[in-house]
Amino acid sequence: MKRKHRITIALNEYEMKTVDRFCGDFAVKNRSKFLRETVIRKMISVFDNHYPTLFTEDEMERLISKPGSSSHAD
Repeated sequence: MKRKHRITIALNEYEMKTVDRFCGDFAVKNRSKFLRETVIRKMISVFDNHYPTLFTEDEMERLISKPGSSSHAD
């Protein structure tokens, strides 16, 4: 797929040195590809951890903290 959208980021000296060192230490040949894949991988991970649920976080906590208990009367 052709990439036609450009994003520009600014790094401070420490961040740039970190990127340079990582790319050198791990033989990263294509820095753009590496950074793009790293950002996308992080975003997919966040999406995976924030999927919609039927219950709120508080409701889930209550359900999990009382295993085997029934909230309805027989």
